[in-house]
Amino acid sequence: MSSFTITNTDDAILTALDTTLTAARETGIGLLFAQVVSAGSVEEAKQTLLKESATAVLVYASTTDHKISDLEWGQLCHVDIVLAVKANTQALRQTAITRLIAGTKTAVETDQPSDTAGFLSEGDFHRRLEWGEPSLDLLTNLPWAVAVLPLSVAYVIATRLSR
Repeated sequence: MSSFTITNTDDAILTALDTTLTAARETGIGLLFAQVVSAGSVEEAKQTLLKESATAVLVYASTTDHKISDLEWGQLCHVDIVLAVKANTQALRQTAITRLIAGTKTAVETDQPSDTAGFLSEGDFHRRLEWGEPSLDLLTNLPWAVAVLPLSVAYVIATRLSR
């Protein structure tokens, strides 16, 4: 049996995102989130973890491999960040959730996980952080506004065995 070391960069990225969002502070207001937690799925986050306003829930989605060269592999760690906030009216929910989206992006862009690295693979350049389009739900779980904000975090490994 061969011996190998598991680096588990994906877990380090999730831990860094959790630390960043937990410490995120809006000038003059204070902490951006009352709680930052992890969940196994977006549905679990929406159904069971919406207890305190404002909440960020990290959901690991997957990791994809991208060959850079014979010596390096690019990895994209895909995470869904579920954001939730309580507000009494639809207009207030929209304002509050878009504020959380902007605050989340600003916090993560300001304090990126240390292992991130952009890479070029098969003609596609993958930036260190790639944000997807958020999906908003202002009506299903009243008085909650919920957004799912996809994020892909890029990093490079020496071989496919150095994950």
